[in-house]
Order: sequence, then structure tokens, then C-alpha cells
Amino acid sequence: MGFERQPRPSWSYRAHFETGHAYALGRVKLRVAFTVHVVPPGHDDGVLTSSVTVWPTGRKRPGGASLWRASPKRPGGWNSRLQQVDWYRSCASLLRTYGYHGKWRHSPSGRFGDFWKKHRDSKSLAGEVAVLEQLSREKLWGRRRTRR
Repeated sequence: MGFERQPRPSWSYRAHFETGHAYALGRVKLRVAFTVHVVPPGHDDGVLTSSVTVWPTGRKRPGGASLWRASPKRPGGWNSRLQQVDWYRSCASLLRTYGYHGKWRHSPSGRFGDFWKKHRDSKSLAGEVAVLEQLSREKLWGRRRTRR
């Protein structure tokens, strides 16, 4: 692969290929994006990476219909059903077995998982597509939901 930066204005410097799935884990809904990224040399994140981003349903405020608004100054936003079964830790552990590292971050709608893996070359990145397909079938995610 030969990627070079071009003077502005020019093409976007990034490319990614992604598949996203919706899952139901009991009564909790999850959205998971499985992505491979190509970023030109000189970027801090490396040239060839893959990521898994996990969005569990945000936690509702007690007695209210709106979602918890988490921030670094106001931690929270964890889904209590997932916490009860230690799902967040199990998820991070499963992703580590596949070589992904990251953490659960704050968002306005609760917590989301942000996990990344660096690849040494294009062959490794191309092979990751099959790994991500296998990962998308793991029981941890629950039942895959279909859209109607």
C-alpha cells in the first residue's frame, strides 16, 4: 500500500470498512461496530488498525424517561442490568483475548466501549476481517437482532 499526504484541499486521509450489528442481551439492546481502518503514515494512531465500538443501552434515571447524562465530572451511565452480571468486565476481557485494548468512555447517552488493535502490515489487517466476523458471533453479545 502506498498512501501519501497531499496538500490541501485534497482527499480525506482516512479509509475504514465497517459492519455494525444490533444485539439483544435479555432486555438490554446493544449496537456493536466492527471496523478496519487505514490511516496514512504520520498519524498518532498508526497506519493500520481495527476497532470494536460497543454501545449498550444507556442507563435511565430513576423515575424518569430520559437517559443518564454521564461526563468525566459526573461519572455514571452504566447499565445496571449489565453491571449485575459483570458484563462490562467480561466484554473487555473477551476483546483482550482477540488482541483489543481500550476502555469504557463517557458519552451523553451513557457508557460506550472503545477498543483498538494495531496491525503490522496490510496482510494482518486483511486477515482481521475474518477475526471480526468470528468475534461478531460470540455469545457475549446476545442474540443478533434483525431489522424489519
